[in-house]
Amino acid sequence: MRELHLRAGAPSLRTLQRNAGKHGQLPRSTLQRVLSGHALPSFDHLVAFVEGCGVSRDALRAWQRAWHRAERVRRSSEGAETVFRAELLHELRSPLTSVVGFSSVLLKKWDRFTGVQKRMMVEVLDADAQRVSSLLWAMSGSLYPDLREGAALVGPSLPRREL
Repeated sequence: MRELHLRAGAPSLRTLQRNAGKHGQLPRSTLQRVLSGHALPSFDHLVAFVEGCGVSRDALRAWQRAWHRAERVRRSSEGAETVFRAELLHELRSPLTSVVGFSSVLLKKWDRFTGVQKRMMVEVLDADAQRVSSLLWAMSGSLYPDLREGAALVGPSLPRREL
C-alpha cells in the first residue's frame, strides 16, 4: 500500500479521503496507522484507499484478491497460533501441577513420610522444575534472541546441588 501511495504521487491523507468519495470510509487516523505499518486495513478501507489512489477497475480487483489471500493466511496462522498456545500451556501446566501438588503435600505432611518417600518427591519436584526451566529458557531464546548472547554466563538452569 505504501508503494501504491508513492506511485499515486503521495497524496495527503485528506486528499485520499476526498478521492475515495465516501465520507468516513477512509479515516485518516486509520490510514496513517496502516501506511506506517501499525495496523492492517479492513477490506473496506483497502478498497477506499485503492480507489482514492485512482487505480483502474482491474487493478482494484487484483488488490481485492490479494487482500482475500492475505486474510486467509492470517486466519490460518491464527489457528496455528492457538494450537501453539494450547500446547505451550499444557507443557508449562503439567510440571507445575506436580510441583505445586508435591510441595503442598510435603509441607503439610512432612512428618508422615519416610526419608525415601521424601527424596522421591523432591526428585520429582527437581525434574519438573528443571523441565519448566528448560522450556522457559528455550522460549526466551526464540522470543528474545539477544538474550542468548549471555547464555555462556547464565546458562539454562541453576547448578544442581547434592542432598
